[in-house]
Amino acid sequence: MTSSRWIGVCIFLYGILYSYTSGAPLEKLWRLNFYFRDYRLFDRNSMRKEGSVEVIDSVFEPKYFEATWLQQIGSNFGEVEQFAWSEAESKLYFVDSVNSKIFSYHTWTGLDIEYEFNHTKTGKEKTFARNGPSGIALDIKEANTVYISMPSKIVRLNLKNGKPLPLDSESIKEYLYFTVPQSSGVYRVTLGAASQTVERVTTKVKTPTQVAFSTRNPKQAFVGNCVEGDYSVYVFEVDQSEKEQWTLKQEWNIDSLQWNNSTIKKQAGCVRGLTSVNGNLLVTCPGGRICIVNEQTGALKAAVKLYDNVVLNDVAIGANQIWMASNFSFWRAYLNVQKQKTDL
Repeated sequence: MTSSRWIGVCIFLYGILYSYTSGAPLEKLWRLNFYFRDYRLFDRNSMRKEGSVEVIDSVFEPKYFEATWLQQIGSNFGEVEQFAWSEAESKLYFVDSVNSKIFSYHTWTGLDIEYEFNHTKTGKEKTFARNGPSGIALDIKEANTVYISMPSKIVRLNLKNGKPLPLDSESIKEYLYFTVPQSSGVYRVTLGAASQTVERVTTKVKTPTQVAFSTRNPKQAFVGNCVEGDYSVYVFEVDQSEKEQWTLKQEWNIDSLQWNNSTIKKQAGCVRGLTSVNGNLLVTCPGGRICIVNEQTGALKAAVKLYDNVVLNDVAIGANQIWMASNFSFWRAYLNVQKQKTDL
């Protein structure tokens, strides 16, 4: 056998060895196969860029091949609710509120099930019950530790052993924000304090969904408001003193967030997720859209529509990638890093 063929055999064997030693453990792989991409959603004719292409290309990195511009990473979930990006691990964490699981995704090792809650997901009528986690945040001081928003409580959880931990860690003083839509409340938890405190910072949002702070102005906070048919973004000025004060400055309502007041009117979806990137606010809008909104004026500058039947729940930035969570799948596009650098 020639040397070149031996090299080919070595590469082949290395690939097999890598496939068995990386990614999720073998006992999990048979369950993860269920979450492969659903190619029935790939109707390119239903995906659109609406408004200024220049604005869209300043946020989403344009690709030479249209098929690589937007990528579905996984599908067949119950309800993908919220993302959390780990810079240390270069890993995306997210929760499935229907199937009561915590998932992770890494570019090289793929999808993994980090934790499973012991909850039932369906009834006799085959309706989905969201008994699982609806939100997730990482403990930046302790590895493999997350904060989970469960019905009526916040849980601090070690993913490796599945044991709940006390909320008051020994890390430096930090804040964790969460919303309770039923009470119109936005709350702040003081982490690492001598005594665990939960403060309600505002009740001015009708049905709050998610909190995001401006990357350009840390004292500016945005809160999504989601009621089917009545959605908006509330803008607050935040004084992060010992007694935190939130002052309502603006409400960008359904009229300002509608694209030409007609394209997304009466379509399924809401303002469930939002994130700040270099003066723009990326907002999940009805009709499976990511709306690009000016952080200062609230003007809708452009929108990207995903495929039909996709209802978006969250949007996040991690590793120069734009991650999008939908009702049963999650997606990835790339951030235009070069444009972000020139605008800074």
